[in-house]
Amino acid sequence: MAQSQGAKCMNAQGSDWRTFFRKHWAAFGVFVIAAALAVVWAVYIFLWFVSNAQSTGLVPSSLALWTMGSLVTFILYAIFWELLLVGVPVAVAAVLGWLWWRGLPYDERMGYRMGGRSRSAGGSGGVSLLFFIAFCIKVYALFRIPPTRTHASAHVRSA
Repeated sequence: MAQSQGAKCMNAQGSDWRTFFRKHWAAFGVFVIAAALAVVWAVYIFLWFVSNAQSTGLVPSSLALWTMGSLVTFILYAIFWELLLVGVPVAVAAVLGWLWWRGLPYDERMGYRMGGRSRSAGGSGGVSLLFFIAFCIKVYALFRIPPTRTHASAHVRSA
């Protein structure tokens, strides 16, 4: 009785990833190098953004002059630049990786048991990020100081 390719990849304890890595070592190497480059690129982009934030006037020159508005603006711009310069290339690479995975024979893919339900050990699920964003909005909205008048505009001329 002939075994399918997926059955060859299976052992008694589940999927045999060592067989996968031996068979597709070049693709695995490309994946590891791409992941390392993406992390280095993300750090470089963040450092570039931080170093140029003051010279572009995005944030005040002194830490004592920062407000909640400048903090939120800084975070939003940092997220924007990271998504644009890191997220888009990573998404394109992920699509290429998925197309490569879909190009493998069906029996081989099924031998690795991908896509089954897994149990999560925990994690916040993003709730802490949402609470931080809500806190920033609340502080910005409640404690926003109205602009003060300068001495010249506060002077009332007498008739």
